[in-house]
Amino acid sequence: MNILFITDSLGYPREGDNIFFTDTYFYKICTSILKDHQIEEDDFTKKWIKYKNFHDIFIAKLIKDQHKIKIISISSMDVRILQKIINLMDIDNISHLFIQVGIVDCTPRILSRREVQIISKIKPLSLIVKPFLKRKRKEIINNYYLRHTKFKRYIDEESFNITLSNIIKTVKDKATVNLFTICPIPSSFNKTTPGWIFSVIRYNLIIKDLSIQCQINNVNLYENMKHNPLKYVISDGHHLNIVGHALTSRLILQNINI
Repeated sequence: MNILFITDSLGYPREGDNIFFTDTYFYKICTSILKDHQIEEDDFTKKWIKYKNFHDIFIAKLIKDQHKIKIISISSMDVRILQKIINLMDIDNISHLFIQVGIVDCTPRILSRREVQIISKIKPLSLIVKPFLKRKRKEIINNYYLRHTKFKRYIDEESFNITLSNIIKTVKDKATVNLFTICPIPSSFNKTTPGWIFSVIRYNLIIKDLSIQCQINNVNLYENMKHNPLKYVISDGHHLNIVGHALTSRLILQNINI
C-alpha cells in the first residue's frame, strides 16, 4: 500500500500547542495500518523545509514491508500551490491520495496574496504595514464599507473550482483520491474575521460537488465537527487539537481497506 497525504498545515505537529508528532492523524494512520508491527517514532523519516521564507514544509515518511506512507504538509498552501506540487510529483505508484486544501483559499483577508508577497519582500515597508494592519484590524473590521467591499480571498470561488477540478482529473485515474472538506469555523471567529463561516460553507459546496461529479471519496471533517467545532481545534480556531487528529484518523481509515 502506497499512501500519500498532501495537506496545508492541518497535518503539522504543533509542539507549542502540545500537539506532538505521535498525536497527529498521520502517525495514528500509520500505526493502525501497521498494527501488527511495533511502530515507534524513530521508524519515521521526518524533516522541515523553509521555502522562500514564506512556506514551512513538513515531510514525514514511513516505509515498512510493502507499505509506504508519506505526508507533505505546506503552510499557507492554496489550490494553486497544490497544483504545482502535483505537477512535480510522480504519483503513478500511489494507491491512495489524500488531498486537504481550502482554508487558505477561502479565508477573508485585508490584503491579497500578491500584496502580502510584495510587502514581505520590501522589509522597510513590511515593518510599517504589518504592525499598522494589526493595530488597526478592529477598526477595519468594524468599517462597513471595507468589510463588504475590500476583504479579499487568496483564491476566488471560480478559480478554486476550476483549479481543483483540473487537479482531480489529473490524478483520479492513477490513484484512489480522497478529498478533505474544510473544518468548520467556531462562531466566535466570525467577529474577528467577518464572512469566514459563510466562506467555508461556500468552498465546501465546491469540494462536495466536485467529489460527486468526479466520483471520488470525501473525508468529511465539516459534517463531523460542525456541531461543536471548538472541541476539535486549538485556540486559533482551525488547526486540529488531539481530539481533532483522532477524529480525522478514524474518518481516513474508513476510506482505506486494511
